[in-house]
Amino acid sequence: MITGPLDGKAFEGLTALRFLLMDGIQFNSSIPTEIASLPNLEYLFATDAMITGDLSYMEDMSVIFEHWVDRNPMLGGTIPNFIGKLTTLQSFSIAECNFVGTIPESIGNLALMQQMWLYGNQLSGEIPASIGDLKFIRIFQVEDNNLSDSMPESICDNFSTGMLEVLGADCEDVDVS
Repeated sequence: MITGPLDGKAFEGLTALRFLLMDGIQFNSSIPTEIASLPNLEYLFATDAMITGDLSYMEDMSVIFEHWVDRNPMLGGTIPNFIGKLTTLQSFSIAECNFVGTIPESIGNLALMQQMWLYGNQLSGEIPASIGDLKFIRIFQVEDNNLSDSMPESICDNFSTGMLEVLGADCEDVDVS
């Protein structure tokens, strides 16, 4: 079993690395800048890895395609506004971490987004209507947060037409749940 903090030096020079799977390893550390700045990293999976800190490391991930860091209770803070500039991002999961604040409106700039799991955090405020503009989104789950009780109509429209296949939300309205 591998344990201990991530050593950024171990990732230096791995410029061709595209896929990094670190699920289930107890690192108890943040994602080092050396990982975040890997020029070809498209897939980062660090579920149940005891990752700490926030998502600031993502700002340099210019070609990230899938980013899953679920079930890391020491990973949190806010979802940064720069997330909308990561235009290659198509699958994003931060479920069951410790994220707070609002979902930034810029998340609607992720035109290629297909799957987004934000459930089980402490997110608050309204769900941005811009998420309804994501034409390829198939899964959107935001349940178990402190979000307002209204789902933007643009998202519900995508669900009712069948484009959005899975919508996970805390809803009282049987047409949406």
